Amino acid sequence: MGKNAFYFSHDYNARHDRKIAALVEEYKSSGYGIFWATCEMMHEEGDRLEYDNMTFSSIAKDLNEKKEYVQEVL
Repeated sequence: MGKNAFYFSHDYNARHDRKIAALVEEYKSSGYGIFWATCEMMHEEGDRLEYDNMTFSSIAKDLNEKKEYVQEVL
């Protein structure tokens, strides 16, 4: 059975971007995960997410993180 998902391209070496490197230095791999989960959610929602508590809560639920931590990372 094939997967029922869409694809969006991103650079395979995005982790070498200096902004991503700074994100990982401060927030470790969880910050990187929050970043990419947010990118995926933006793609699913038509390239836009509200910057509000509902969005932070949704990302936190999906990633099993605290809402305040997600907000800090973003």
